[in-house]
Amino acid sequence: MFVAIYEFDVKDGMEQAFVDAWLELTKGIYEKYGSQGSRLQKDKSGVYIGYAQWPDRNTWARDWSEDTSLEPSRNTMRSCLVGVRTVYEAEVVADYLQTDQFGRDPGVPEEN
Repeated sequence: MFVAIYEFDVKDGMEQAFVDAWLELTKGIYEKYGSQGSRLQKDKSGVYIGYAQWPDRNTWARDWSEDTSLEPSRNTMRSCLVGVRTVYEAEVVADYLQTDQFGRDPGVPEEN
């Protein structure tokens, strides 16, 4: 498994437009290009950090820039940015990332 970690510097006032465009673009990449999904976090300094997971480096490196169906969300996302950089490109060597805790459905609140 391969991961890419990105750092996004978003223009002031464009945060929600960026998040919306990031999600739309990420869904498109997942559906069409073999991504295993992605997460977007926001650092306390206001920097957005994207974590994208792929089956391997070759799948991640595949050129999908000519796909015009992704162009509107890609362009919107770019228009929201001061800058973006790939911070890390890494092979996973151990994995214990879980989507729920102890087998519980994350959509169902715990009983007190």
